[in-house]
Amino acid sequence: MKRFLLTIVASLASIALYAQAPTITSFLPTNARAGETITITGTGFDSTISNNIVFFGTVKAPVVSSTSTEIVVTVPNGATHSLLNVINLTTSLSASSPLY
Repeated sequence: MKRFLLTIVASLASIALYAQAPTITSFLPTNARAGETITITGTGFDSTISNNIVFFGTVKAPVVSSTSTEIVVTVPNGATHSLLNVINLTTSLSASSPLY
C-alpha cells in the first residue's frame, strides 16, 4: 500500500513539474459586446472544451471551442473591461491577458 501511494504521489509531482502554464498572446476582436465571440490565442490550453475556464474580470464566459493554442468564447452578460483569465483544469494553471 505504501509503495502504491508513493507511486501516485511521484506521478502527480512529475505531471506538475512538466505541466505547461497557459499563456495568452492575443485576443480578437479586442472589443466585443455580450453575445459576440472572441478568439483567444496562446499556448497551454486544453483541447477539451470543459477543461478550460475563461473569465472576463470576474464573469465566467462560455467556451465555444478549444485547441491547445486557441479558445473561442462568447462574451457573457455583465462582462467588464478587464483582464481575460484562462484556467486549464487539467494542469490547474492559469494565465491573464497582457491587454485589457
